Amino acid sequence: MVLDTIQTNKLSCYFTLFMLKFNKELKLNNKGGRELRGSLPICYKREVKNMVKKMDEKSLEKVEKLLIQVLEAMKLELVDIEYVQDGAYWFLRVYLEKIDGEITLDECAKVSNSISEDVDKMIEDKFFLEVSSPGLERPLKKENDFVRFAGEKIKVILKHKLENSRNWTGKLEKIQESVVYLNTKEKTLEIPFKEIKKANIVFEFRDK
Repeated sequence: MVLDTIQTNKLSCYFTLFMLKFNKELKLNNKGGRELRGSLPICYKREVKNMVKKMDEKSLEKVEKLLIQVLEAMKLELVDIEYVQDGAYWFLRVYLEKIDGEITLDECAKVSNSISEDVDKMIEDKFFLEVSSPGLERPLKKENDFVRFAGEKIKVILKHKLENSRNWTGKLEKIQESVVYLNTKEKTLEIPFKEIKKANIVFEFRDK
């Protein structure tokens, strides 16, 4: 971890760089002789002190539109964006990926630098802006995500109960006509996409 302090005319920023090797297939041996497969996140973090007004849902949508413009030019894709409180601090977290390659720390930093000034005007709280890859348990947000990751083990949280539960884990079989087919071993659930509140890939150790 490298911690740098940079002074600018408008604000003071503290950059925390988490330099983790990012691969589509990362293999780490442990004492059990198993492999860790997946993508560890690359994260670019900055602390922004300027205060104007609080983030609301409309402001979050504005941030997303701003991001899409920046990402299109860099051939990157937005996986997710969230504004959350973690302990005493607020975090604006942006998750990015590159479909046809590996996202780099420099690319995360470039996106952060491109949006920081505009985002700074939208949020009253002192907050951390984090731009990173989605990591091992990637969120599934769009219907196309469920197409792309068919065959993976996933966890879903539903807006309403289905068979007395809102939480389900299983193998993602497919999505067809906006219905997600989730195999829980005991049965295959048919879940309307619009009923999914949250979904993500479940990380697993795989034996050699």
